[in-house]
Amino acid sequence: MNDNPYRSSILERPETFFSKPQLDNLAAQRKITQIIVGALMMGMVFFFIISAVAGGSLTNANLSFGLDKIITIIAVGYAVVAIVLSQVIAKFIYKKTSMAGDAPTDEEINKAHGQFQTELIIRSALLEGAGFFCLIALLIEHNYLALVGAAACVFFLLLKFPQESNHLYDVQRRLNDRV
Repeated sequence: MNDNPYRSSILERPETFFSKPQLDNLAAQRKITQIIVGALMMGMVFFFIISAVAGGSLTNANLSFGLDKIITIIAVGYAVVAIVLSQVIAKFIYKKTSMAGDAPTDEEINKAHGQFQTELIIRSALLEGAGFFCLIALLIEHNYLALVGAAACVFFLLLKFPQESNHLYDVQRRLNDRV
């Protein structure tokens, strides 16, 4: 048995793997996860808007790479590390939830979804922290490089936003021992 969660596999369609009530339950749980990730992203967007208004115009910002911009350099470096970590963190958190029979029980599905949600929150928190650090550097040092770092963090948050297809695939992948 191969425990590599990244290898290609052919899973059943969610409509045949999960029952209708289970799909409805997962849809409700996915909405909660979407609200959490959406709130993390919107916090960064609102902080950017407020800091742009309160911190002065961004028209006088520049793109320089001197030691006088040490906060920006550290923030962008942390953003790069956080982006890489957010992509590989699944390897350390990933756990299979064995099914007792051929079809998953509600308890098994809830456990698998909980693992998915925990992994997603950790990924999102890493990116949000780095993004906020970049926005603070932008507010202090007025360097566009910090804005690029924050935008990259938001971009990767958007990539991992829980949509129906990737959510159901991930939960099913955790339940299916043959994958």
